[in-house]
Amino acid sequence: MNKNEVIVFDGLEQEKYLEIINDSVNYALLSIPFTINRIGIDGVQERVLNITKGKFAEKLFSEFCKINDVPINTEPCETPYWKVDKRDFLLKDYEWDLKNHYFYKNESEKLSFENFPALIPNRNKYDQWNKRLVSEHKQFNNAFLFTFIQNATIDNGKRSKPFLEITLNESQIVRLNALNNKYCGCPIESEPYPKEEFLSKFKKMNNQIFVINNLPPLIITAVATKEDWSKFKNTGPLEKNNYFIEYKNGWYKKSKNGTLTFLDNVIFTRINNMTLPIEQLKAFSNFFPLKNLKKAHFLDD
Repeated sequence: MNKNEVIVFDGLEQEKYLEIINDSVNYALLSIPFTINRIGIDGVQERVLNITKGKFAEKLFSEFCKINDVPINTEPCETPYWKVDKRDFLLKDYEWDLKNHYFYKNESEKLSFENFPALIPNRNKYDQWNKRLVSEHKQFNNAFLFTFIQNATIDNGKRSKPFLEITLNESQIVRLNALNNKYCGCPIESEPYPKEEFLSKFKKMNNQIFVINNLPPLIITAVATKEDWSKFKNTGPLEKNNYFIEYKNGWYKKSKNGTLTFLDNVIFTRINNMTLPIEQLKAFSNFFPLKNLKKAHFLDD
């Protein structure tokens, strides 16, 4: 894809933006006892933030589609908070998994999103890369959509505050830890408690659960389908082959703390991923034509 095929969804009203964040926080609070801590995040507050950010990207993309008449179907993919997540939406003949990554922008540099990495977790044989071969809906093939959201800026080597912070008090942390110990991240067969009652009682402990420092846009880039699988290569802190490392003059670096950092610290990851530069994939705006964007624009506009 080319840089002028990148879509920037940045025209959403603040009220709607805040509604989406609030809904995402609520989902995180409800679902965390039934969600496995796959990447080993320390602390329940950080785990709530991580789940919130994932759900926020999904909901923001759904709002983009609603405004721009992209006929995605999310209903067959929806699961209650006590069940394992499925893929995110159906479109055309594909089941789609939205892969969003948060990035850090150096204030002195212009970003080239076509050079960003398309990352699909590949920690073991049960991870998302291998799941691309299995469809929930037999008549559909699988596809990935890669999006990006700015988490913070970097100025003189220092990060600004992230766009979103979670601020739980001690009573809330104790409550969530108790539920985590009870359910151990395992899905269950029926709703454990009425969600509205749970959220009401939880927020009475401290209503200021999150702080929003800015409203970053959603960057919509490329898609990967079965025609692209053979192009992906494994990358990670311990991967010996160093695939793609010299793409764009040292595309990524391996840090001593066990992370992989792309594009001079713009994006980092601690896990193995199957990886491909975004520019080697089809643009979403090409896969599903969008001519008259609403509350969004192509990058060069």
